[in-house]
Amino acid sequence: MGNGSVLIQAPHVGIDSTQSPEPQSLNIGNQAGASSWVVQLERKYAKLGKDILKKFGWLDLERKVYAQEDGLLISFPVTEKFCAIFPQDKSEGLNDHHPSKPFRAENFLLNEVSSSAALDILKEYGATKLPNGVVEARKASKSPLKIMTEAFASLIRHKGLSVKLLEQLPNRWERLGDIVVLPVSSFMDPVWDSIGEELWPIIARSLNTCRLARQGRVAPNGTRDSTLEILVGDSGWVAHRENGILYSFDATKCMFSWGNLSEKIRMANLDCTDAVIVDLFAGIGYFVLPFLVRAKAKMVYACEWNPHAVEALKRNLQANSVSDRCIILEGDNRITAPKGVADRVCLGLLPSSEGSWLTAVRALRTEGGILHVHGNVKDTEEGLWTNHVSKSICEIARSEGHCWEVTIDHVERVKWYAPHTRHLVADVRCRQIQG
Repeated sequence: MGNGSVLIQAPHVGIDSTQSPEPQSLNIGNQAGASSWVVQLERKYAKLGKDILKKFGWLDLERKVYAQEDGLLISFPVTEKFCAIFPQDKSEGLNDHHPSKPFRAENFLLNEVSSSAALDILKEYGATKLPNGVVEARKASKSPLKIMTEAFASLIRHKGLSVKLLEQLPNRWERLGDIVVLPVSSFMDPVWDSIGEELWPIIARSLNTCRLARQGRVAPNGTRDSTLEILVGDSGWVAHRENGILYSFDATKCMFSWGNLSEKIRMANLDCTDAVIVDLFAGIGYFVLPFLVRAKAKMVYACEWNPHAVEALKRNLQANSVSDRCIILEGDNRITAPKGVADRVCLGLLPSSEGSWLTAVRALRTEGGILHVHGNVKDTEEGLWTNHVSKSICEIARSEGHCWEVTIDHVERVKWYAPHTRHLVADVRCRQIQG
């Protein structure tokens, strides 16, 4: 089971701006100049690239930004001014250039960077100038929300219902693979049930999807099942690619956390080449797959007791070609988890993983290792929580006969879980004290 209720994809407001635009039948002939060029970046560097292009007036606002390769590559249309100063040298582009370390926003202030330095930054992070495969002028078009509102207004007039119902239309939704997921709070008035057969297809057409669902709250049981409800479509199985990793699962039975992408990327960026990892709450592979696919872990023991999540995890290990480096341990991790093998232990359970801290300590090697301890914490109590984690792990280690120095290496603020409550991850280092 996982650590939250995903992102797969970030919440969309109105239209999904990362979708590749459909090719248009435009007579562009031998059109020259900037309209023939885009700058392409990996998604993880797209925000930085866009900020630089906008700051120096290099982003062509008359054309659309679009994604390719399942959203892994983002193409930005650029102006003639940019084309004149940025070489079309593919040897400096994405295929051959890899930053030595991930970009950190705190490394510099963008407003203090010169244009020449900005060009160097773009090159460093793999920017490639390419002929534009899609030439499309930005058009004034109706947003999905406007289309939905107009269609729904027509429906309620036909049904003789109050126009105040329009105020209850959602203006946010998320995409889970090819399923559009409406918020749990949308369409809760009983009146919607009376027109559901006509309503849901209208919503689906407005959002340009063949499958529509409404998010449910995570079931308050031990396996934390999803309660997502399919409104249009006959299956809940979805496939979603995130950070180059393929996840597939039945969204009606397994949860997926939209908000934990940054933490999955942080784990993926670790060097775990020779490391053995125990994930006590593996779920469908939220952290198991980043450890294996990106961080190149030697072996991962994946503990999970939700049979639906186990089924998805097996599929995902096969799909990402890493099943030979993962051992699935089905059942209660307090019983199934291995002992004395781990260099790292992941405890990705919210609101608290404290019930398995003893299990985590027992999983570490005699020499110690690192625990990634997740928890929901009030913003005024972060210090108290980290002290509690450190003190508790130290006491547990002592009770297990270990002579360890226990320190908090880092506390990651993953996301706001609720007002004044943060999802935190404490990196707890346990070192054997040489006697």
